Formats: sequence, structure tokens, C-alpha cells
Amino acid sequence: MNLNQVTVPARDLSASVAFYERLGLELIVTSAHYARFKCPAGDATFSVHLAQGIPASSQTIVYFETAALDERVKQLQAAGLSFAQEPRDEPWLWREARLLDPSGNIICLYWAGKNRLNPPWRIHPDTDCLETNRLKLVAQTGNDVRAAIERMKPEERAQVSPAWLALLDGAGEVSPWIHGFRLVHRTDNGVVGQCGFKGPPDADAMVEIAYGIAPEHQGKGYATEAAAALTQYAIASGKVRIVRAHTLPEANASSRVLTKCGFKRVGEVMDPEDGLVWRWEKI
Repeated sequence: MNLNQVTVPARDLSASVAFYERLGLELIVTSAHYARFKCPAGDATFSVHLAQGIPASSQTIVYFETAALDERVKQLQAAGLSFAQEPRDEPWLWREARLLDPSGNIICLYWAGKNRLNPPWRIHPDTDCLETNRLKLVAQTGNDVRAAIERMKPEERAQVSPAWLALLDGAGEVSPWIHGFRLVHRTDNGVVGQCGFKGPPDADAMVEIAYGIAPEHQGKGYATEAAAALTQYAIASGKVRIVRAHTLPEANASSRVLTKCGFKRVGEVMDPEDGLVWRWEKI
């Protein structure tokens, strides 16, 4: 199976055709309600169709890859196209620029190189870890987690979520959704922290992530790498639609990490264990 054609809705077909031709696509099929384009490189095609009732904002993003991203963006700006996001390096190692087409569809021009198919955190079925630029996320076993709980001081153990302990008791020996990962530095194999999920995907295909960096290793970007890797792992599993996180209801280091990883703050909620928190989601 090969994905080589995507169609998006259009409110104004003529405006959409003009937009995508200016973007650099070649018009190859047109009618009163439909237009198809050929991408400048490769043999993939892209089309628009006239539609009614298009939502005001779309969550779907169409990606076009170009190696000379910054140069191409400058050319398009000179041609009159306005970008909502200038080219920037993202935590998932893609460089991206974004704009909207006349119907509000999100278009991303990007360059990922080898990181599209082979990012450092690509899942390796024959291993028990994920990798980022500087870290290995080493999957823990049930015995690892239970031993760590036994080593906790009583006041620390009292803060462990009862709901998560119940999941731990019912889990098998290896469950990344429950047991989580040790964060190990790839250079010296030192443990810099832990990260994981607060449980397997629920009925809404949602998981919540959590991460913690040892005090002596904070402020070095490790939390951002860990959060990005967890998010990529969850989405790549095919079981997750929403990745969620919670922080204290204030701007802090954790909220900055989530913002860098593309999360949006969606509101405040009352957590039964932590009280009032900010909720963050990435879809």
C-alpha cells in the first residue's frame, strides 16, 4: 500500500487553484467542482474539491517537503503568500513553516531529511528502548518499578497515585504504558530521570504522559526530548489520538516543555490527587 494522493475541501475552487499553483504544484485535472495537482518532485498528487459547511478551523495538516525550505519560504513570501509560522526547528527534529490555504486548511512546508523515516526515537521491535539525540528511554519491567517503590522513603511512597498502583498490580511483567522508562544518557549511561504514561490508551484513544528529571540534570533540555519521544511513541502505536499532560496552573518549566513539543493548553481541571491543574493536549 502506498499513500500518494490527498484531497482537501475548498470553499472557493478558483482561489484554491491559484494558491496551490503559486505554491508550486502543477495543475493536471480541473472541473467545476474539482482540481488535481502533481507535486513538483516524485509522483504524488494532491487535489481540492468544492465543499459546503467546511469548519472554520481544521486540525488536519498537509505536509509538503522541500530541502531548501528557508529559501522557498522567502520566494513564496515575495510572491505574496503570508505564513502563520516562519521556518523553525521543532523538538521532533523537523524544520517547519506553516500557512493557511484560502479555505483554512493548514499547510506545512518542512524539511526532515532522515528524521522523517528514521528519527532517533524510532521504535525498534527487537530492542527495549527508544532513543533521542542524547537519551535512551529504557523500558522498565514490573520488577524494576516495584523495587524502585520499595526504595522510596515513606513520605515519597505516600505520593504515588493509588490508581496507578492498581494498574501496576494488574499489569504483566513488561508494559510500557504502565511501567515507563528510565532516561539514560547515551554518552555516559548515567540515569538522568524517568518518564512514562499514566496508563494505557483509554476508550477515547487518550494517554497522559509524565516525566521527571533529577535536579542536577534539569535545565538541559532532557525533559523536552523525553516528552517528544513519549508523544511520538504513543502516536506511532496506532492506539492513540490524544496525548495529554497536566501541570501546575502557572507558567513554569514543565509548561514550556509542553509548548515546545506542540501541546496546547485546553483549560483548567480539578485533579482528584493534585487539585487544580492546567490541562494540555496534542492531537
